[in-house]
Order: sequence, then C-alpha cells, then structure tokens
Amino acid sequence: MILYHGTSYNNFRSIVGDEEISATTDENSHYPKEGHAKTRRGYVYLTDLPLAALEFGSKCWLNSFGKDMELLTIIKVNVPDDEIEPDPDEELWQSSSVPNAKYYRIDRAIDYNNEVCEIAFFQFSEYQACCDYIDKNDDTNIKWSSDDDKIWSNGDIRIMGE
Repeated sequence: MILYHGTSYNNFRSIVGDEEISATTDENSHYPKEGHAKTRRGYVYLTDLPLAALEFGSKCWLNSFGKDMELLTIIKVNVPDDEIEPDPDEELWQSSSVPNAKYYRIDRAIDYNNEVCEIAFFQFSEYQACCDYIDKNDDTNIKWSSDDDKIWSNGDIRIMGE
C-alpha cells in the first residue's frame, strides 16, 4: 500500500542515517506531553495524501521550537496492506485540515532502503507559508525525487551532505 510520512528535514537526515523511519518513542515524539492527544508510542504514522503528510511534517517543525530549518520532507512508502491499521487517534481528533485524508499507523519501523519509494522536499520562509501552500495546492503539484536527486519546491538546494 502506498502511503506518506511527513517530517522535518532534520528528522529526514536522521532517517537516512538510521536507514529507517523509526516508530515513535519518548525521545523522537513531537507531542510527548499533550495529555489526551499524546502520540502513542511504537508506531510510524502515515496518511494516504501527500499534502496531509506535509501538514504533519509542518507540525514537527512547529513543535521543534526553532531547532529545525524551514525545510520539510514527505516520504512515499510502500508497506504491506496487512500491516497497516487505521489511526484511531487521528480519526477521533481530526487535527488535519486536508479534506478526505485517511490516517494509518504501522507498529514497526519502516525500512528506508526497501520500503521508501520517493521523497519530496519543501522549503518555506515561515510556518504560515506552509499552511498557505497546503490550502492552495493539491497533490499533483508535488515534485518527487530520489535521494540522490533532491528537488526542492523552490528550486535545487543541495544541503544533504553538509
């Protein structure tokens, strides 16, 4: 099943280094102390729409308190259908503004080398610019690239090797 995971660029760099999209832990959660909305541990969270993944990536950036650059990443993955389950928390809270998106989770890490299909990179000057992009665009405007050929939404930026 093709699904999408959104994150900040700094998190993406860790994903590449670890060769996996890690399941949520206390150390990597951007919502560790949100009470009833706290992210459940042990899952990788996914959605069926790239813009919904971008929106969740922007929340990672927003909750990093300025530690991340204004760079976001959507990771397209292909994972077995029988390992995916609906995300009951997102169904309950509906924190996304992307209409008709569906939300899923998988209770294991996702293998970067074998389950990641494509990547899309975005750069925004501020959080509101990302929100405006999500509101004004659709999934057909996304430029996908491989890890070796980084195409950013505003042009070619090569910072992975820094």
